[in-house]
Amino acid sequence: MHFELAPVYEKIGVSYVDGRATTIKPDDREVTVQTASGEERMIAYDFLLNATGPYLNFEATPGLGPSTGNTTSVCSVEHAVEARDRYLDVVRELKPASAGASSWASATPARPAREPLSST
Repeated sequence: MHFELAPVYEKIGVSYVDGRATTIKPDDREVTVQTASGEERMIAYDFLLNATGPYLNFEATPGLGPSTGNTTSVCSVEHAVEARDRYLDVVRELKPASAGASSWASATPARPAREPLSST
């Protein structure tokens, strides 16, 4: 799925620039951007959001990643579906086997009775 972001942001008064930030000068509130066409622009800003996007490199950290590691991801539709399925598996494992009270509920100490409020 792909759609243009600039028109979405323009509706709320935000200038969207699709490119690569090559220099950010926070003291001067300026950013240099190289656009997809190769043009380099210096842009003054009030607020800057530098959204880098995900670069999935699970292999860089041992044990990380949904395929070969011990973690889940929601960075793609496939990963999100897998994360949901794994979550639902855990929920099913935690449900008590019978419809009666679970053992932890019966071991919970009762709350002390509250004193009635005085009408005076």
